[in-house]
Amino acid sequence: LVPTKSAIQPIVVEGGWTEKNQEEVKLLENIQHTETHFSEVQALQFKRSSPFSPKLLSGNRRCLYDQPAAKRVWAYLNGYKPKQGVYLSSAALFPFQLLDNCTMRLNMQQPAKALYTPDGELLQSWDEIDRDMVLCVSAGKPFMTREEREKMAY
Repeated sequence: LVPTKSAIQPIVVEGGWTEKNQEEVKLLENIQHTETHFSEVQALQFKRSSPFSPKLLSGNRRCLYDQPAAKRVWAYLNGYKPKQGVYLSSAALFPFQLLDNCTMRLNMQQPAKALYTPDGELLQSWDEIDRDMVLCVSAGKPFMTREEREKMAY
């Protein structure tokens, strides 16, 4: 424990089990790479094994039931590096699930309430979110970069 002059965080925990070592960081990167590769392989296998022709799947034909468009995004915590995030997905029918998934998968202590672009632009609606977009997740605090968060700690 290291004392600081900050009124917001008077004591900072440094070293020990709270900081990830190089081996842990490398393992997390390998896991993220493997998850991405696995989802790509699954999508490729589905295309190969699908009994429907690609023209039928991509056509603008109306059917009895339209599958809601799911959006997969890369989400990371406000004030942290984007590479420390996770892949999440949610259907357009249930956009609120994206915030719930963020809370669980990012191990947030408070529920996720706001989504930002990496440039700090607040996202107001589901339509602003694109597939494979990078999102910054906040529990309600304003957007901050990693450098701003580190300055606040000192």
